[in-house]
Amino acid sequence: MIVNSFSNINALNYNIRPISIWRHLHRFHTLNLHADILNNLETKFNISQATPIQSALVPALDSKHPVILRDFTGSGKTLGAIIGLVNSGYIEEKRIMPKQLTRVFLVPNRELALQIYNWATLLLEGLIPSTHIHHQVQVLYKDKLTEETQIRRFLDTPPRLLISTPKMAWDMYNANSSMWKTLGWLVLDEADLLLNLPPRYSTQSKIKNRLRHPSPTHLLLSKIFEGAEKQDPAKATKHLPAITAMSATLNRPVRHYFRENHMMFSPLFIDGVSTSQSPPNIRHICLLVTEKGIRNIDMSKDESAKSSLISEQEFEPTTTDELDDKFIQQIANIIQSKPTSQSTMLIVKDTLSCPKIIQQLQAVGVEAQSIDHKIEKPGVLIGTETLIRGIDLPSVDFVIFVGLPKTPSHYLHTSGRTGRYGRPGIALTIVREKGRIEDRMRTMYNNINANVISLNQIKSLEQAS
Repeated sequence: MIVNSFSNINALNYNIRPISIWRHLHRFHTLNLHADILNNLETKFNISQATPIQSALVPALDSKHPVILRDFTGSGKTLGAIIGLVNSGYIEEKRIMPKQLTRVFLVPNRELALQIYNWATLLLEGLIPSTHIHHQVQVLYKDKLTEETQIRRFLDTPPRLLISTPKMAWDMYNANSSMWKTLGWLVLDEADLLLNLPPRYSTQSKIKNRLRHPSPTHLLLSKIFEGAEKQDPAKATKHLPAITAMSATLNRPVRHYFRENHMMFSPLFIDGVSTSQSPPNIRHICLLVTEKGIRNIDMSKDESAKSSLISEQEFEPTTTDELDDKFIQQIANIIQSKPTSQSTMLIVKDTLSCPKIIQQLQAVGVEAQSIDHKIEKPGVLIGTETLIRGIDLPSVDFVIFVGLPKTPSHYLHTSGRTGRYGRPGIALTIVREKGRIEDRMRTMYNNINANVISLNQIKSLEQAS
């Protein structure tokens, strides 16, 4: 079954070169990967088959073509991208001069940067001496203890591949812009978050604020592609870096951004989902905390006319700056009621303190820890919305999101921390009952085609599995 549909992107007048994605698996050896990398995929990652999205992405990266990629969370986009970058970088090793930066992988947070770096080193294990790994790949992220060492190593010995958060990459560009002239590939993971563009129906004040405070990613791209508007499109792909922009929710403003700034010419659009919708393997629960207790959302009201506007606009923010004892106790009750969970992830607003919430949960008998890319043991993990973006922890089968999601796109990403690679998962949102919050959640669930269940259905699902 072909699931590639090019949706609204044709309206942007792109010269689309469509590729079809078939929903069956391809073996990695059919993707022109180096034999040692194939071996490491089998021995280090225990995989020999590529997901459909990886089967399309790896050859696209190998051909150095601009790519816009959208697919469900947990479809293997990030792993596919690093496989493609490492493989092509290793093959070209003998064709380029030492100390040339040719590939940059931008990610939104430290944990994702470290996770991808760990994947890259595993893929390269045995191919080059461990003492020379920094010639091939390095990682940059904000860290008081190691930041100075990271920067010094990068400036002294530029790697073939840099994995970095945007602010660190922007700082390194300003430190030595000449080393970026050899850049050939630029991957943006969670591109919509990195660019932080105003939503389609934003107010003028939000648009002006974005212009006054551009994101580090925008600043970096503006410098790298400076003068691109003067390039002949037929020759641009040879002289400009090829951007691969990936996200489960690549929206129209992001696609317009690349076109209007002359950063993509004839991009491949790899689309694994025709609309922004939730994967069928994830079930959703919404609990409302009231003065009298807690209850499930009522999905029975008439929602026959789906709103297209709400999927583009931000929700009104809620004032949940602190989680009081009542809220913490409700969260603890939910966590303790699901003892068979492999791992539970609690996701909170960026304004909240994870260490404080860990202490609050410990006070009511729940042991929790901050999210770390190396965590393998089951347990309760806590992270903010920004921190968890893109993190791949396959053992997480239960996600709890506290508060009203900022946008439906944000919700798709948070709920996508479970149900990785098609595994079953549950995404539970707990909010205070206030105003039209229930209506907003109901409309959002309908617009993303979410499979909404009640809390008491969890046990029956576990028994069935």
